[in-house]
Amino acid sequence: MYRNLLGNLNINTDSNHTFRITENQHLNKGFTLIELLLGLFFISVLLPIIISILLIMVNYELPIVTQIEVFELQYRQLLIREGVGSCEPNLIKTHKHEIYFDKNRIVKSPGYEILLFDVSTIHFNCSDNILEVRLTNGYQSSIAW
Repeated sequence: MYRNLLGNLNINTDSNHTFRITENQHLNKGFTLIELLLGLFFISVLLPIIISILLIMVNYELPIVTQIEVFELQYRQLLIREGVGSCEPNLIKTHKHEIYFDKNRIVKSPGYEILLFDVSTIHFNCSDNILEVRLTNGYQSSIAW
């Protein structure tokens, strides 16, 4: 019987001088205890991390931003940057733009940029620097500048 250098294989000869290569059966009976413990350790570490990440993803709610909130922010930033040139009950002119009411929308021109949809009424209170907006769904807002 010849031994392979790897240790796992046996090379046997029979009476016809043919070689047979066989594996040691007692070395490949399954996982060792160390491999099993390492697998359980990694599972016990990774499973809580994965579960907590999934719970955070399921319970996270995106903030809801309404159309009027976006308009208020854009309107205030525009007037802060450019200042008010002139004011009328239905129109505000800045140094570069005009903001006015057109077809149930608040529009900024030049360029006809629609700032707010579904507006039923609008009133610029020039003496108190307040924009009063009423939407078609009944929502009413007053924005000071």
